[in-house]
Amino acid sequence: MTRKVVWGLIGTLFFVVCLLATLPAKQLVYRLDLPANLQLFGVSGTIWQGKIQRANVVHTELTSVRWSLSPWRLLTGKVGLELHVGNIRETNQVYLKGNAVMSLFKQHLALSDMTIRMPAQTILNRANLPMKVLAKGPVEVKLADASVQMNATQVLCEAISGTGQWRNAQVLAPSGLVEMGTFNATLGCTDHNLTIDVAEPNALNLSFVASGRDLQSLRVNGRFNIPADMPNEIKAVGRFLGQPGNDGYTQFTW
Repeated sequence: MTRKVVWGLIGTLFFVVCLLATLPAKQLVYRLDLPANLQLFGVSGTIWQGKIQRANVVHTELTSVRWSLSPWRLLTGKVGLELHVGNIRETNQVYLKGNAVMSLFKQHLALSDMTIRMPAQTILNRANLPMKVLAKGPVEVKLADASVQMNATQVLCEAISGTGQWRNAQVLAPSGLVEMGTFNATLGCTDHNLTIDVAEPNALNLSFVASGRDLQSLRVNGRFNIPADMPNEIKAVGRFLGQPGNDGYTQFTW
């Protein structure tokens, strides 16, 4: 009798595993109560390996979202995903590749070995800037590790170890696009605030530290020294932000 029970349990477990392995992802995703700022289109595959043709996340469009879910993580009460978004060759779209682990019982998300690349304009449109800036060039963020706490109203960073780089930076001026080269940044987290530390050398002799809960709430403190060979439009923006001191640097805060 005991042997029959054991084999019955094994058979039931095998059936459940097979059912889950072939369960279409869209059967689950389209039944979830998704946030209003998250829209998914063209879901295919299974819950273990699936694809979303297009997603709109907080007014940012993502294409070709693919995931691979680890069944072993579920045994520890966590959802482990290997994510791949977009095409690495398309510099005008969002690209992402890396690992994410979310707790089933706590509002916690951990990221590792993650690369995120998006157009600079996408970031600048969300940042708390004192003026409108039109820009080109990809911004790439590399996260060795990141840990965030999520609740119903906001996402709070707990720890971040990463870097950012704006390559082939260009800013639109009345006379045309102005080449700016590369800007490098170090990313961190202090008191649940994201920190972005930009340091020289760069085309504007610019350095600053920005801190805030998100891009919209960033507070910036820094300085710059615009070279003499920069176009007059760029120099005019510099004068709008302040006047240089005896060392040639203009201090700014916003």
